Formats: sequence, structure tokens, C-alpha cells
Amino acid sequence: CEGFYDLVLGMRPNGKPLWRMRGGSRWIYMGTDGRWYVGGIMSRRRQFRCESGYMFHSAQGCSLPGMLQGPWSWGDSKTWHEDPAIEVRQVTESELVDVP
Repeated sequence: CEGFYDLVLGMRPNGKPLWRMRGGSRWIYMGTDGRWYVGGIMSRRRQFRCESGYMFHSAQGCSLPGMLQGPWSWGDSKTWHEDPAIEVRQVTESELVDVP
């Protein structure tokens, strides 16, 4: 799930912005439960009308994922694991200099 995500213009699943991973099959989207997820192909097939992904944030109703406070969690098919090392944030201009 690590990488750069670009805003997908013209798509607002569940009324919120959608980001797609550069060169990958991952998306950051708001689920039907009002939480932000990093989902894959199955989430896309459901047109993001779901509550599933590889990672999610437990806070509900935040308008943008980069504004969330507290840890994101990753799942292993059985349970979710809070991980304070996971960051979802806007990149700085200097970080974009060498991005493909």
C-alpha cells in the first residue's frame, strides 16, 4: 500500500474524493461507514460501496484522509492492528522532485 496516490478526477464514491496509487491497484476511499480505507481490486469492483480494504482509520466523518488524527490500522484477514508508523499525508513539493 506504500506509495504515492493521485486524486482521481470526476469520481467521488460515497460523496468523497478518491485517490489511486501510482502504478498500482490500490485506492484511498471513504467507505459506506464513513471511514477511510486503502482498498484494492475488490473495493473497486464494488464501486467503493463497501467497508473493506488493506488498511483503515477508525475515525468517522473526516472530510480528507490527510486530516485524520491517530493511528491507521492494517488487517491480516482475522483482525486489525493499529500501527502508528502508517502515514497518509499530502506530499511536499521537494518530495515530488524525483517521483516517477
